[in-house]
Amino acid sequence: MKHALKIFAVVILCTVPYSLQAQIKGIGLPFIVNHTNSDYNAGTQNWSITQSHTGFMYFANNDGILEFDGTSWQ
Repeated sequence: MKHALKIFAVVILCTVPYSLQAQIKGIGLPFIVNHTNSDYNAGTQNWSITQSHTGFMYFANNDGILEFDGTSWQ
């Protein structure tokens, strides 16, 4: 009986960390979208980023200033 209990304990201790790790994996990770330079039709290097009070994002790029409204580039 003691031998079966030891085997059961080892199996539980070996499998529990894997099930817990699957639950933690997605917690706290932000949604990230990578845009290529063909998406915004400009250079490959961005030097600075700022956000206006209206929510628009502005990027200082090798080819000029880019504006992103969350959906499209201008």
